[in-house]
Amino acid sequence: MISVIIPSRNRPNELLISLTSLGLAKHGLEALVWLDDDDPQLDKYKEFFGSDPNVRLFIKERVGYKNTYVMLNFLCTEAKYDWILQFNDDAYMEYPHWFEIFKDFVREFEPTNQPIVINLWGQGETILNLFPLVSRKFIDLLGYYTMYPVCDDWIRMVGISANISYDLKGIKPKHRKYGGEDQLTDKTFEEVQNDRGMMKRTYDHRRTPYRQQLRQEISKIVDYNMSTESCRLSERIKTVGFIGLGKLGLPIAEAIAKRGFNVLGYDIKKVKTTLPLAKSINELVKKSDLVFCAVQTPHNPLFEGDKPLPKRRADFDYSYLVKAVKAVAAVNKRTNLTVISTCLPGTYNRVIKPLLSDKINYLYNPFFIAMGREVEDYMNPEFVLIGGDDTAILKHFYTKLHGRDRAFVTDITTAEGIKVFYNTFVTAKIVLGNMYGEFAHRLGMNVDDIHSALTKATFRLISPMYLKSGVGDGGGCHPRDNIALSFLAKKINLSSNLFDTLMTARENHMGWLGTIFKEEMKSSGLPGIILGKSFKPETSLQTGSPAILLANILKRKRVAFKHYEFDYPKKLPVAVYLLATQHPQYRELGYPKGSIVIDPFRYINKINGVKIIAIGKKYEI
Repeated sequence: MISVIIPSRNRPNELLISLTSLGLAKHGLEALVWLDDDDPQLDKYKEFFGSDPNVRLFIKERVGYKNTYVMLNFLCTEAKYDWILQFNDDAYMEYPHWFEIFKDFVREFEPTNQPIVINLWGQGETILNLFPLVSRKFIDLLGYYTMYPVCDDWIRMVGISANISYDLKGIKPKHRKYGGEDQLTDKTFEEVQNDRGMMKRTYDHRRTPYRQQLRQEISKIVDYNMSTESCRLSERIKTVGFIGLGKLGLPIAEAIAKRGFNVLGYDIKKVKTTLPLAKSINELVKKSDLVFCAVQTPHNPLFEGDKPLPKRRADFDYSYLVKAVKAVAAVNKRTNLTVISTCLPGTYNRVIKPLLSDKINYLYNPFFIAMGREVEDYMNPEFVLIGGDDTAILKHFYTKLHGRDRAFVTDITTAEGIKVFYNTFVTAKIVLGNMYGEFAHRLGMNVDDIHSALTKATFRLISPMYLKSGVGDGGGCHPRDNIALSFLAKKINLSSNLFDTLMTARENHMGWLGTIFKEEMKSSGLPGIILGKSFKPETSLQTGSPAILLANILKRKRVAFKHYEFDYPKKLPVAVYLLATQHPQYRELGYPKGSIVIDPFRYINKINGVKIIAIGKKYEI
């Protein structure tokens, strides 16, 4: 399945570690190794790999690191498999299940028909830790792997520019030259570092000959992709209409336009954008072949997650969505209507379906996007969820947009469920992580070690994301989706209402942090200050913020404190500080001697004269 290409010099022992980590025989892979004919350890290479059926050694006249592309191009001509991975003799795969992750990621690719670049990123400085994985079609179209001396950097640029680039997460190759207890800094390393620095300066891709070459390679790939059947089918979509140009709709509509689609937008409010705008939904529908509807389905502000849970629960407000769907149906034109708004499962059958005529092809296509990462997540999704009966045109649209078919197709009601279950699964993981933190804090364990151990279990526990102990989740989706599902669970008499439990646990965790804060204020006699209002670092958004929830819990208990985001006084007073948002700026604040800092994230370093309570650690700094 994969041909691994590796130039190596003077490192047979290191190469043995590298190839062993790949599991060549276990996974049916081959390794092609370029060796210099003057390598002082040539005999040892032969001893280690000469009889290995999965390793092919090519002993050639030395060309030097500056001509690595010559070595890689040659090895590509000898490679027999459909995926080609550029690897290093000073790198190894740390995760034993890396190949299963790879297979799952590429299962819908056709490497002999699709030019693809997949980026595997190691640790350290990212630009120096790239391991490109390309498809056979990529090599066939160009006629070589690369003609540019800084090979991995060039492959990355071609992939991004031709819209065939994908980041494969969950496989992190360990590059030994970037530190740790197994750091490799031999003579070869020093030579390579010197050569690479010179090459980056000399072979600047922005210079005319390389810029022209880059354009030629991109053109070959783009021309081929435009000729494929899926792209021809997606040419049925002349214009994409976008109803609702708010926080989500506008950046996504503009991103689609940047990928070459004609996009026509509409919003009831005045919008600052370069997109052409329709004066009405009627005009937009008449001029569009595919219509996205991104109108809000808000929740009552009581259910956003920044206030203690009320006893009663409620569904989302679908009135805006109903109004938009009615306006689309009233145009009386055959329309592919794609709704991205969050809905509880059953909403389509109960609320939307009665509004539709047989001219409307209704599709449900909610996005899985983090605030602040809208475009990045939309363009690089884990999967594209589509619910509907006739999904072909939307699948073709995304094939053209992403370069491959990432669609997961199901019925509309199931898709409605998948969307909210995804969001609430994140909450479940965060609740667990925070429970581990409280256990650790009470029993003298180290929660960071607990987190580090569990994140190694990427095979059985799915993903290490969202398990780090800190504060509750927030934003415009997770809390409200849990609360809405707790309403639905009660409505349909579900045997167990986990969603209610999750939100209660989230609130109780923030209340527990508040209790520690209150007790430290009482025992020390110091005033209290909470730092952080936004729901996550490096954003100003406060929707569903656990920091605001914490403040509201303390206010109910009549606890006096001050609350700041970045408007804190220049000279901080001696106080008890509770960090409620993990803003990096808070690490650099000059907390005065005699202060107490409660750090749920365990990211504040030791400060002379300041007591730091690292939540989930068995000691105080």
